[in-house]
Amino acid sequence: MSLSLDPHRFIPLFTNAQNRLLNIILYADSLGVETFTKQVGKHLFRANLSNAYLEDANLEDANLNNSILLKTDFRHARNLTSSQLSSEDSPPLLCGALLPEGLGLDPDRDWDRLALVLHERYPEDFNTLEEAEKWVEERRPK
Repeated sequence: MSLSLDPHRFIPLFTNAQNRLLNIILYADSLGVETFTKQVGKHLFRANLSNAYLEDANLEDANLNNSILLKTDFRHARNLTSSQLSSEDSPPLLCGALLPEGLGLDPDRDWDRLALVLHERYPEDFNTLEEAEKWVEERRPK
């Protein structure tokens, strides 16, 4: 989906802090082809890409370390490598991620780690670890 936004008159569509990344993505998309990669892709460290649909996104050199990839759809993304999803120091969390064929990774490998990460990263939303665990269990496939 491409939105036509005048880059000189960009008005954020989302105002709370949790959606700042969406504003950046929408703005980058309005500037044209490959802008996502040039402006946003390399800065996805710790991004929450839950439920993101990245059709035709060029993820070459995208830093996904420490990102939360909860039901993120990568099936039609371009230039995604298994090393981007399995770095040794701080790999992204894969929880129900839809991955391209041939990466050889478990798309559900990190459900057991998700609650603690959510509680530590978003304490204003998950006051206790138990709240985060309940939220995860409601979304985790049975």
